[in-house]
Amino acid sequence: MTDVNSEIPVKIRSSGMGSERPTTVNELFFDQVKRSGDRAALHIERDGKPLMWTWLQYQQEAFKFAKAMSVFKVKERSSVCIMGFNSPEWAFAFMGGVMYNCVSTGIYITNAAEACFY
Repeated sequence: MTDVNSEIPVKIRSSGMGSERPTTVNELFFDQVKRSGDRAALHIERDGKPLMWTWLQYQQEAFKFAKAMSVFKVKERSSVCIMGFNSPEWAFAFMGGVMYNCVSTGIYITNAAEACFY
């Protein structure tokens, strides 16, 4: 069993393969937002109407989800299980959970209760 609160030492080689500086999902996301701010990040069509979110809007929506977790007093390092169809809102929730220092994961809408519990 893995303890979500334990820290695993990162092994980095002095050169070559495996010598790259490790980075976090948050660092990668915020770097992308900084580079691409007003450029399109997510596209979807609903009821025949195309919708689009920029990287800055994506970040704002993820922040809103993280803030809601704070308001609801969700403990850091807890699980955030997201059940739903593939959608921008799913991505906002996933990234918001990561931003809030939680472990985000998806649940298929077809999963039975036993599979969700597992």
